[in-house]
Amino acid sequence: MRKLLALGLLLTIPFILFAQDTEPVAVLEYFDNPDGVFVYSADGEEFFPEYGMELMPGDKIKTTISSAELRLDPNKSLIKLATNTEFVVDTLQNRGGAEANTFSLVSGKVRAVFSKDGASQYQVGMQSAVMGVRGTKVGVEYIPGKVSNLLLQSGAASLTNLLTGVTLDLE
Repeated sequence: MRKLLALGLLLTIPFILFAQDTEPVAVLEYFDNPDGVFVYSADGEEFFPEYGMELMPGDKIKTTISSAELRLDPNKSLIKLATNTEFVVDTLQNRGGAEANTFSLVSGKVRAVFSKDGASQYQVGMQSAVMGVRGTKVGVEYIPGKVSNLLLQSGAASLTNLLTGVTLDLE
């Protein structure tokens, strides 16, 4: 019985080690209508949206008549994109030496629940501000030249005006 248990443990260890060594990815988890979601690679190539497709740094997702949801693996953070939103995955922490998960909200509305694991860092950039979030539920609306709104539901965040350098810490 002990030999069987030891053999089972030896066969399981490589799978555990492999699972911990996976590169972080942003996964297109959900969308309402495939005709209203557009996915572009960093070099501008357009992809047909599919549930479970992985978005890499530089990839852009644009919603028109559909909303969409992204899940960050391995930390399980969720990012919900409203209709008429353009969003870019800039970097993923620990992929290619990146120190944080950074995103650009080109326009539209985003609601996110970011992991509270303590090691993960997040930034959402807009044309005139950068938002840093730490283990929080947050909503962001950005319409270039018109509106920049931040809604903090729980946790902590900071908002930095890129023009003035002034930072506002929220808790």
